[in-house]
Formats: sequence, structure tokens, C-alpha cells
Amino acid sequence: MLNMTPLILAFAVIFAMPSFSAAGSAVTQQQMRSGKRVVEQEIDGVKALFMILNIREWLKGKPLPRDLRETHHIMVSFRDAKTGKPLNEGKVRVKVVAPDGKEQTRDLENMQWHFGEDFELARKGSYGIMAKFKLRDGKVRSSSFWYEVK
Repeated sequence: MLNMTPLILAFAVIFAMPSFSAAGSAVTQQQMRSGKRVVEQEIDGVKALFMILNIREWLKGKPLPRDLRETHHIMVSFRDAKTGKPLNEGKVRVKVVAPDGKEQTRDLENMQWHFGEDFELARKGSYGIMAKFKLRDGKVRSSSFWYEVK
């Protein structure tokens, strides 16, 4: 008889672990609420809520990794516009264009109840944020907005 205890324990540990950002800390729903609500848009039957969290403010008083270049965590959550049901499956790609024209493009990680990734928004000025996402229904949607770093 095969002992399943180690396998069951491994699955329990994996599924109990929170999602982590590049800064090495879990982003909880409570902490997401402390982020700056940037824009909420309805796109082809989907409500997209974009929030941006300043990593240094969020981790204030905690040691930061020396090589941490990213300054902000960009998050997006999706809901069905009619039912309000969360839409947590899919792929999201975000492109950030800095005031000096420098571009960063990343696939956002699925963090259970939102998609997110860390970006470097170190300079003051207006950043162009462009997102493309393909949720479970297979439609490709896009969104864009400006974010001001003061």
C-alpha cells in the first residue's frame, strides 16, 4: 500500500501558500484595499478594477531587498458586469510607458483573486498603462489609462 501522507501534505502546503510579489511578500485583499484605486472600466461585459500599490509605503518599516528596483505593484481584478461574479482565470499582459519613453512589459501573475506584478515607476510624471487580457471566455480585451507619480 502506497503511503499518500507526504503527497497530501505537499498539496496542502502548496494550496495554503499565499501568492507572492517580486518583493517577496504576499499581497492580501486588505493590503490591496490600501492601494490607490486608479481606474474601473467596463470592457465588453467585464468590469476591470486597476489598483496600484507603492511597494516602499506598503513595506514601510520592513527590510527591503537591496536589488529591488520595482517601486509599484500593479493589480487588476475582473468581475462579470452582469452578475458581479469574480473572473479569476485567464492571462493578463501590461505595458507601462514611463515619462521618458522607457517601456516595461510583463505578464501579470494570477494571484487567486487578482492578477498582479511589480513595475518600476521611479520617476515623477505621467505613466501610460496599457493592458491586454484574455479571460476564460476566450475574448481578448484591452484597457489603457494614465497614472501620475508625484
